[in-house]
Amino acid sequence: MKLSIIIPVYNVEKYIAKCIMSCVNQDISLDDYEIIIINDGTKDNSLDVVNTISKGISNIRVYSQENSGLSVARNNGLSYAKGDYIWFVDSDDYIEDNCLKNICNFLDGELDLLQIQFKYVYENGSPCTYDKKYIIDGVKEGKDVLINTGVSIPAQFTIYRREFLLDNNLQFYPHIYHEDVDFKPRAVYLAKRMTSYNEVVYNYLQRDSSIMAKMGMKNACDLIFISERMYDFCKNVKAEAIPYFSSVIAGCINWVLIIMCNLSREDKRQIKTMLKEKKHLIKAMKFSDTKQYMYEAYLLLFNLGIGRRAYLLLRQLPQYGPNRIKEK
Repeated sequence: MKLSIIIPVYNVEKYIAKCIMSCVNQDISLDDYEIIIINDGTKDNSLDVVNTISKGISNIRVYSQENSGLSVARNNGLSYAKGDYIWFVDSDDYIEDNCLKNICNFLDGELDLLQIQFKYVYENGSPCTYDKKYIIDGVKEGKDVLINTGVSIPAQFTIYRREFLLDNNLQFYPHIYHEDVDFKPRAVYLAKRMTSYNEVVYNYLQRDSSIMAKMGMKNACDLIFISERMYDFCKNVKAEAIPYFSSVIAGCINWVLIIMCNLSREDKRQIKTMLKEKKHLIKAMKFSDTKQYMYEAYLLLFNLGIGRRAYLLLRQLPQYGPNRIKEK
């Protein structure tokens, strides 16, 4: 079997039918791919929708688990998968009809990763928009892609060779938010053969533009935790790749600085203490290839409070730009 599409499901009754049907409406035989749906203890009618659609479709398999989060659902889906390649598709997103035949032509059993192009689609009906395309010229090592091209952070924008994930013990860290930021950079770095599929086939739904306002203490703590894991991973990477990983760390720290606006005084104090105790993460920002991150590092090291306020002011300027890391 060529491909396993893994769809974790939790409280998405409004979106899941479109997601599944986009994966069904394809131009390859049902024998060539499977759709694995992981019910992550959904509390709405999502599972009823899944069961109704899956009747009579032989390549859909449905599994249920207690609510454990996206990471565990994806990991369990990987354990059930039989395909040579894995595509993690989020349950509120959808792929283009009849795209799998051309995509599968790239999946030759030797390629570790295939980068997919995507577009933003909006629930409010706004026109679709394209994000930056990540085009890889030929087949490259993953570390060279990070150094010269870069990748989009969300895990669903890449198709992974299953044995590559298993051989490198690449799984999503359980019970944390922003798990893709932890998973994707290390997966790409370890890939020996990687290229891109250059047609836009993934539709990335933007449900709520104010998601930052919903983030709280756990988000901030998890981002610091992920930064620490990236810092440790950096100890064994090529020197040329350090600027990329430094930028990932900087993106996480930037995110924390924004989330702090939503926190209580006591929680804000705890995060400040954590950041002061982990100055090595802020120092790592100085090695980024992005000047904005370098300037932020010096400001934060000089005075965390002043540096944070300066960052919040500067990010409002168009030329300064938003945080690089985007996630639902």
